[in-house]
Amino acid sequence: MERIREKADEEIEQLKKEHELQIEQLKNEYENKRKDIENTFSSEKEKIRNEIKRKEEKAFQKEKLKYDLEIEYFISQKCREHAEKLVEKIWKESAEDFFERHKEELNTGNWEMLYVSDSDIKLAEKYFPHSEVAVNEKITGGFIAENKDGTFLIDNTIKSRFEKIWPEILPEIMGKVYEKLGDKI
Repeated sequence: MERIREKADEEIEQLKKEHELQIEQLKNEYENKRKDIENTFSSEKEKIRNEIKRKEEKAFQKEKLKYDLEIEYFISQKCREHAEKLVEKIWKESAEDFFERHKEELNTGNWEMLYVSDSDIKLAEKYFPHSEVAVNEKITGGFIAENKDGTFLIDNTIKSRFEKIWPEILPEIMGKVYEKLGDKI
C-alpha cells in the first residue's frame, strides 16, 4: 500500500509537472498572441495616425493655396487699379500724339462715326475732319470708329488696348511685387 501511495504520489507529481508545463505553454501562447495583437493594434493605430496626418496636411495645403490665391488676386487687382490710373495719366499727356498717329488710316473716307470721350472731342474733330464725332461717356481715351453702313467697328480705346496687354504684363508685375515683398506674403 505504501508502494501504491508512492506510485500515486509520483504520478500526481508527474501530472502536476505536465500541467505546469502546459500552463507555461499556454502562458507563452497567450503572451505571444497578446504581443501580436498589440503589434497589430499599434500598427493600425500608426496607420490611422498617418492617415489623419495626411488628411490634415492635405486640408492645410488646400486652405493655404486658397489663401495664397486670394492674396494674389487682391494684389493683382490693386496693381490693375494702379495701372489703369497710370494709363489715364499717360493718356492725358499723349492724347494729341495718339490722334495724330492715327489720322492717316482714319481719314480715308470709310469712317463715318468716331466715338470719343468728352475731353477728346476737340482733338478728334481736329484730326478727323471727314468723320462725325460723338461723345461716348464710357470711353476714357482713344476712339471707336464706325464705317458708313455700321457693319465694322475699330475699337482703339485705351481701355481696349489695356485689356489686350494686361494679361501679358501682369506676370511681370506680379514677379516684381513678389520680388519686393519676398517672405512677407
